[in-house]
Amino acid sequence: MDIYYIHHVDTQTPLEEMLRALDDLVHQGKVRYIACSNYQAWRLCEALWISDSNNLARFECYQPQYSLVVRDIEQELVPPCLCKGLGIVAWSPQAGSFLSGKYQPGQRMVSGTRSEEKWVWPGRFLAANAHETLATLLHVAQEIGRTPAQVALRWVLEQPGVAAVITGVRNSEQLRDNLGAIGWRLEESALDRLDEASCLPNRYPESFEKNMHGRRDNAIDMPSLRE
Repeated sequence: MDIYYIHHVDTQTPLEEMLRALDDLVHQGKVRYIACSNYQAWRLCEALWISDSNNLARFECYQPQYSLVVRDIEQELVPPCLCKGLGIVAWSPQAGSFLSGKYQPGQRMVSGTRSEEKWVWPGRFLAANAHETLATLLHVAQEIGRTPAQVALRWVLEQPGVAAVITGVRNSEQLRDNLGAIGWRLEESALDRLDEASCLPNRYPESFEKNMHGRRDNAIDMPSLRE
């Protein structure tokens, strides 16, 4: 098996016990790499420390929910993944079809889709500005001649640390549409518009530390530092 994921957080098994069992699978040649999904940042870092300090196989990939309307991982999970060299494999990059082009801002049900059966994108996970983000996505897609699904996937693929995305399709038409997300890149102006529309407000400590270096530099008035 190429990659073996621990898909959900197991709070009943000590991390070291789990990692030793996974290390056995790697050394037995049954698994090439191990990975995890949905871990909190502290738990991910603890697992990496346990593996490093005990010479055990470590998590090489992290699989989070990530899309234009679910960007929570950027503050606490993307940085350790980049620092420790873990590949990010994003699930639900179209937010359960919310960003696929089926929906318009404000819509919660579309005829002929699973939303009619009250089974649709997990709205409880989406950011408060999700519908505003969707509106920007639709405008950008129209302007550059791509489908919303392709632009939504392309945005995720271009984020730091993202190695791949996991998409779900119901037919060959949707598959062909999704495959249209590869082989091109978003222009900087389009990327900036999507980033701005979908950005989340900084939380503490980011909100407190933002621009701290600039504030410190501006507070220093020493003749030796003047040009």
